[in-house]
Amino acid sequence: MIKRQNVSADFVVIFSVITMAVCLGAGLARQYPDLVPAPVKGIRQGEKLPNLPEYQWSSHRRTLILGLRVGCPYCAASMEFYQELYRAAPNETHIIAVFSEIDDAPKLDLPDPLRNIEILTGVNLETLGIFGTPTVILADNAGVARQVWRGRLSKESEKQVRAALNGAL
Repeated sequence: MIKRQNVSADFVVIFSVITMAVCLGAGLARQYPDLVPAPVKGIRQGEKLPNLPEYQWSSHRRTLILGLRVGCPYCAASMEFYQELYRAAPNETHIIAVFSEIDDAPKLDLPDPLRNIEILTGVNLETLGIFGTPTVILADNAGVARQVWRGRLSKESEKQVRAALNGAL
């Protein structure tokens, strides 16, 4: 009989501790909403991109958009990868780099292979759903985002971009 009471007492203690932890966690989450990760802002796969000045989505089967900023360390660190994409992109894929800054292309200090791609400056990146740079978007000929990658890409993400470029939409 005594053993049964000890088991019941242990159960009550464990249940009480778990209940208190859950209540404390819920209270902290309400008091400190910054601790809860915010949803990712920006364009998502399957969403239509707005029209760009002097660019027609329908002119190309696919468009690879590089959302970049002058002075962005991750953009600069990714230039070699962008060079590789430019050299490896299939003919039906057009690559454009969009910058919010209104600068001449030479001032952007792009590597030689990227100087051949179309550069759009003075673009409000947020209207494209780009809230951080670099952002890479693969869009179809209707301007629909088929794939989106944000930030400095890991080797695995770089493989995904290459595969998406070489695969069908």
